[in-house]
Amino acid sequence: MILSSFGFLRRLSAYVALLAFLSGSCMAQPSDSKGSVFFEGRVVPILCGHCTLCHNEQLQASDLSFLTRKDLLVGGDRGPAIVPYHPEQSILIHAIRRDGGLMKFPVMMPPGPKLTDEDIATLTEWVQRGAPWGGGKLACAVGSPPTPFPQKAGSSGAR
Repeated sequence: MILSSFGFLRRLSAYVALLAFLSGSCMAQPSDSKGSVFFEGRVVPILCGHCTLCHNEQLQASDLSFLTRKDLLVGGDRGPAIVPYHPEQSILIHAIRRDGGLMKFPVMMPPGPKLTDEDIATLTEWVQRGAPWGGGKLACAVGSPPTPFPQKAGSSGAR
């Protein structure tokens, strides 16, 4: 009886390990070179231009970083920022649309002017495609956040 229980535990452990492996592979990016090109060419400029000032390696507003795909999948205080293949379930998409969906306390991102309809469509398409990522860390989110108000050429900043 003890030996048969041991066999059962070994099989159960193997199943648990397999499930853990499979659930981890769901966080892996889809291997799609067209998706990576789309990400690098169309999505990165939007994320770097509008998101990484507040969501980067050093500063994670609402505990959310745009440093890696995994960071977006795990999300922040409000939950996962993106749900690959499901823009309607992605907080990021609702935040940029400013429609309040999915959030108890809706946010409108980015602060300031709303993204253009074209940028919103691009990010929505990106999530619909499975949110492919170029690989590694988003370069503009590494290190200290950029200065939000660049000084004019020739200005020392001292008064």
